Amino acid sequence: MTNQTLKQFSEAREERAKAILENGNPEKLDENTYLVPSSNNKMKYMVTHFDSYSCSCKDYELRCKPRNIYCKHIK
Repeated sequence: MTNQTLKQFSEAREERAKAILENGNPEKLDENTYLVPSSNNKMKYMVTHFDSYSCSCKDYELRCKPRNIYCKHIK
């Protein structure tokens, strides 16, 4: 994946993150853990932050984490 493609990939997630915040609110469970709604508000994903961010969604695990970028729930 080229740097330009990677940048577009990340920017698309940024736009989706904004849409999530317009339609629902993340729920703070504790100092390091949030439940963030999916874009359709049918599911919630656990986002944690200790030394780095992590999300329980498949997009993060399969596409974002290997490329060291954030998914829309983390953004």
